[in-house]
Amino acid sequence: MDFWRKARSIAEDATKSSQELTKDAAKRSQELTIGSSKISDIVSETAKRFKDIASEASKRSQEITIGSSKLSDILSETAKRLKEITAEKSKRAYQIKTQVIKRADQIKSLPEGITPSSLLARTVPAVESQLDDKEKSSRGLVL
Repeated sequence: MDFWRKARSIAEDATKSSQELTKDAAKRSQELTIGSSKISDIVSETAKRFKDIASEASKRSQEITIGSSKLSDILSETAKRLKEITAEKSKRAYQIKTQVIKRADQIKSLPEGITPSSLLARTVPAVESQLDDKEKSSRGLVL
């Protein structure tokens, strides 16, 4: 009978050990499931954030492209206007130079006895009348 008791004791110990192993295995399986679920959540959240960041970067890139295009248009328009202004000022300078040369030639051909200072009173108003208001104000000739 002793043999049966020992067998029974071994069977009970084996059953207890089997139950404990089963509990430990179930517990570890649950922990692994929770862990893999957390990892899955982390990966999912990371993918979502990456997508949001990529979307925002794309949006900002488009804004920068549009902004630089507008800036390029403004610079082009400014350069065009500057070229026009330069051409106008160059033309005006040439007209003034021509007037000065004509007046100098007139002074050179004056008969003796007539001084340039008497003619200067007639020359300055003639040149001033050809200047536009902006040029007059920049030269301090505002009337």
